[in-house]
Amino acid sequence: MNRFLSIVAFVLFPLCPLCAQNTEVEQDLFESMRNADKAVVVAVHYGVTDDSQRQLCIERFNSKLQAAFPQCAFREAWTSFPAVKQMKQRGQTKWTLNAVLDDLCMEGYTHVLVQSSNIVEGVEMEYIRHEAALYANKFKQLRIGNTLLAEPGSYQQAIQAIAASFGEKKVANVLVVGGEDSESPSQFAMLDYMLRSGGYANWFVVAEEGFPQAEELKKQLKAKKQKKVNLIPFTFAAEDHAQLNELEHELQKAGYKVTLTEHTLGEVDGILDLFIGHAKHAQRYRAYSPLEIKMQGALK
Repeated sequence: MNRFLSIVAFVLFPLCPLCAQNTEVEQDLFESMRNADKAVVVAVHYGVTDDSQRQLCIERFNSKLQAAFPQCAFREAWTSFPAVKQMKQRGQTKWTLNAVLDDLCMEGYTHVLVQSSNIVEGVEMEYIRHEAALYANKFKQLRIGNTLLAEPGSYQQAIQAIAASFGEKKVANVLVVGGEDSESPSQFAMLDYMLRSGGYANWFVVAEEGFPQAEELKKQLKAKKQKKVNLIPFTFAAEDHAQLNELEHELQKAGYKVTLTEHTLGEVDGILDLFIGHAKHAQRYRAYSPLEIKMQGALK
């Protein structure tokens, strides 16, 4: 228990100083537009080559984003270079973010809103922010919407949507975090904490890397006297379920009866609506730069 409380404290402590400062200001993205200006919304995905997942997750995300900003042009970008290459080999062109931003510059776009389908802040989101920063001076306005799990309220809404879609009663529902997402351990410790505080006693989190891993999960299952496990991929879209299958076999060897939920978060309307909400927030509010935040403290 002490270890768990230490992790929660580690997660929450960095957020506390920000609570006392304003990190954004209300300033609509489009209010500065003039007659010759052009606005565009860019959906950014890691990218999947699986046709079904692309239709169920990426294309539905794109449709909802376009519908939310009917006054804007629309573009799509992928951050997975291997996925872009594979799609090109199939005769289906997908563009990287820098290629999309290059085109937007040449086409005269002035106001750009970027919304990714990333779950947490990590390598992929760092890449998106880095690429966007290189083009910041080429547009009048360029804003980036938050990841799915941006603040405590987002965790709560995401949990509710997932539980309603994938949860099973009298079974240990396990959110399985894989790939580069699992390199953000503090955010998934926060997810685990929010499940507990929200009364989701039969819900658990396990990460491929970071915390909690499979051994910790088995300890929790044993403590809760759980015998049946439902594995749920905690990812926007997935090419395969290799990690789920590996964990399934490990838990079966430990004596658990395991079922797999092969659907992903991108198939859940409530999750897509959260992303759209983040995009609309980015439209309405401009984030302060680090210097502007620092100056707030200096002026007090």
